[in-house]
Order: sequence, then C-alpha cells, then structure tokens
Amino acid sequence: MRPTSQTTLNNDELADVIDAKKRALIALKREPNCSIFIDENGFVDCCSDKFARLIGIADDRAVRGKHFCELYRLFSDSETLIEGAKNAFEEIRTKRAAQEKTLKLHFPADNEKRSYIVQSVPLFDENDAFIGAKASFIDATNLAICAASENARFLLDQAPIGCTLRDRDNRVIDCNAEVIRMFGATDKADFISRFSQFYSQYQPDGSPSDKKRREMIDECAEKGRSQCEWLYVNAAGEPMLTDVVVIRADWKGDYRYLVYCRDLREIKAKEENERRANERARAMLDATPIACVFFDGAGRAIDCNLEATRLFETSKEELLERFFYFAPELQPNGQATLEQKKKYVALALEEGECVFEWMHATATGRDLPALVTLKRMNWRGDGGLSAYIQDLREIKYKDKSAREAEEIPLALLNAAPIAALLWDDNLRLIDCNTEALCMFGFTHKRDLIESLSALLAKNESESLSEVFQEGYGKFNWNLTTRTLEPLPTEAILARVPWHDGYRVAAYLRDLR
Repeated sequence: MRPTSQTTLNNDELADVIDAKKRALIALKREPNCSIFIDENGFVDCCSDKFARLIGIADDRAVRGKHFCELYRLFSDSETLIEGAKNAFEEIRTKRAAQEKTLKLHFPADNEKRSYIVQSVPLFDENDAFIGAKASFIDATNLAICAASENARFLLDQAPIGCTLRDRDNRVIDCNAEVIRMFGATDKADFISRFSQFYSQYQPDGSPSDKKRREMIDECAEKGRSQCEWLYVNAAGEPMLTDVVVIRADWKGDYRYLVYCRDLREIKAKEENERRANERARAMLDATPIACVFFDGAGRAIDCNLEATRLFETSKEELLERFFYFAPELQPNGQATLEQKKKYVALALEEGECVFEWMHATATGRDLPALVTLKRMNWRGDGGLSAYIQDLREIKYKDKSAREAEEIPLALLNAAPIAALLWDDNLRLIDCNTEALCMFGFTHKRDLIESLSALLAKNESESLSEVFQEGYGKFNWNLTTRTLEPLPTEAILARVPWHDGYRVAAYLRDLR
C-alpha cells in the first residue's frame, strides 16, 4: 500500500490541492517530452503520453502507484542502474537539487539501447515541502554531445591504463575497459559491485589500506594530485601491484576523483629478473679467478672484482681511487708507464682489443708482472674499457727444476721405442708420441689425429669401448699406415684417471 501524506488539510484546502494536482497531471500527460512524476515516496503518479508509448502501454494507468524502481525494470535489467536511480532520488530529496545524467537505456519501443539525458527536478509545495520529482528522458543519441561522449568513451576504453571515476566516498561511478581486463571482472557492473573485494588489507609500505587511502585523498585535496604504489587483489585472488595516480576534478558543481592505475606486475617481474641477473653476474664476476677492472668513458676506474683486490693486496675503494698508482714509473722495456698506458688505451679504443705484458705493483710495493687484455665496451651509451689482468709471477719466476720436471716425462715419452696414443671418453684421439707418427707414416700430430679413425676397423673401435668399461685390454690390431700398407700390431690398452673423468692410453708394438 502506498504511504499517505501526513499533512492535515481542511476540505477547501484539500479541494484546491486536488484541483491543482489534477491540472498539473493533465499538463504533464500532454507535454511532448518523455516524463514521469514521482511522489515524495518514489511512487509514480503519472507519466506523459510519450513515456507511456516508449514503455509500450496505452496510458499511465498501468504504471500509477508503482514504485519507480519497478518501472525502471521495464527498460533496464541492470541492478547498477536501479541502485543509481535510488541514490539519485535520495540525493534529490535530501539535497533538494536537480540532477542530470546520461544513461544507456533500452525502452521496449526502441530497437536498441539509446543514450538518454535524464533530468531529475525536485518539486515543492507552497510551503517549500518536498512533494516529489519530475524525471524527463531526453533522447540524446543523435546529439553532438552524445557523439562526443561516445568518442570519449571509445578513446578511454582503448587506453592501455586503467581509469575509474569515484565519488567523494570512494564509490566507483564508472570505469574503462582496461580496468575490467586488469581485475578480471566480467563487465563494468561486476567490477563496480565487487570493488570493495579488490582491496588488499595492507599496502606495500605496511599501512592499512583505509589509512593509506585517507592519506592519499588528503594529499590530493591539498595538491590536486597524489601518486603511490597500491596493492589490489584481482578477481582470481592474486595480489596485483599497481602505480596509482589520483586526480581531483570538478564535476557538475561538485567534485569527483579520477583514479588511474597501471599494472606493475610485469615491470616488477622484469626488475626482479634484472636484479637477479645482476646478482648472478656479480657473483660470477667475483668468482672469476682473473682480476677484472672496469673504466668509464673518462678513464676512471669504476668497478672491480674480488680477485683484483686480492691480486693488488688492497681494498676495493683504494684500488679504484688509486689504480694508476699501482705501477712503477718505468716499464721493463724502459718506456715511461704513463706514455705506455696512453698508447695501449688508444689502441684498445680504436681496434676494440689490445693484449700486452705490463708491470704493476701491489699496494705493498711488490712487483706484479701481468698479462693485460684491454677490451672496448659500451657502458650506458658511452665508451668504456674492461681490463683483464692475469698474474704472471708464477710463470715468470717458476723454479727451473720444476719446469724441467714437467718437460722430462714428455721427452721420455717421445723417445720411447713404442707407439703411444691417448683417447678421450668420447673415443676421440687427442694425443700421440713421436714413435706413433713414425709407425703410421705421418709427420705432424694433427694429421695422425684427424686420420686415425679411418685407419681403425670396427672391431678396434669396439675394443676401445670395452676398455672404457673393463679398465684394461690386450689385443692384436691389424691396422694400416698412411699409405694403406698393412700394419699388424700388438695393442695394450688401459683406462687411466684424467682430471674429472677417464682417458684410454694405448701402447702399440709393431709386429711386422
């Protein structure tokens, strides 16, 4: 049952009110606009004939006494629109001010949704008491203002950044297509109705979201703009870090907030990958057993690895600050260090790389002979150099007896009257002695290494594989020389440890 007015009137006053209302309703029914009159409680008193035709009824008798929400469902099934209409009616009643909105509506008499400007005007009696509202629906589909609005909506929906329009209470009024995609909502109505669910309880800086939002609104109110990183939760329940910019804008005598958000997940993932890559690169550089020093385009030492600090017996800070002091005034060839340095730097910059021997000095003043490789590099769009410094002290000053101890086994092997061959674990010949060259008729090791596989029959290759499994084997091999002459041999093969794996050594005795 419709609520009745609580105002008490005498008979004459009541008759005047009824007559006045009848005249007003008759005028409303006949007007050329598409309009409805709603009483102070939201029930329809009457509608214009044009409105009746649009909703597919003969006259307003079918809608009298119905609540306007029930009437709105005749041309829209959107609960968002119904809720918006309720809020608008409440604001008209409480604020006593007219409202104007542009809505997409599908009246039964229309073939499709059309744009309507809905003008809602509050009505008052002679005592300034609110007695209802008049709502007029103006078809704006073909108006220039509607076309401009559609163009703006199209551009906004194509923008690769999310945008929402919010009221002063942070309620979402509108949003663009990118926001719907970002949050994984079904459509605009779904996003707006579930917006509070997309809020994370806390923000990246540890602040509660409500507190952080108030701080942003306060800053926006003062400066007209605020910006920060903001953590949402999308429809799938996944955390979604965004860059949010809030702008306060005037809106039809009031103000609204435009909130732009950009999804930072891909950017943050890329930054994290780059950070990890840099950490890996730094770890690899510091683990490199050769000293590395880097110079910018101005020739200043800007970085080095841990091996460089160990080699020069100093700290990283001192090495970078005083790098060019870690050398004697003259190089071993008698040339001035400063002039030689300029020469090699210019050569490296011109040709891209320069390798030379150089006498450094440690922080304690000890000579440090080194093999230096200078390489030109591109550093942040500018030229630079990287120096790789190999310590030559052990090579330069190695004891002669130690060198002889390394040379003696090779001399003995080459002097042995029996051929010796060495295969790796992939059954590739990698070395041989002088007697092997003579036996097969070759002059150079490389020629024998490249040709021996063709001189071995299938059963000899299988013998090699067996020795890798068994560890030892003794066979008669019928080989051929370089000139394909028969070469019968007795072969003794043994598997021998070799660094991190095994090799097979073969000793061949010529049976001819």
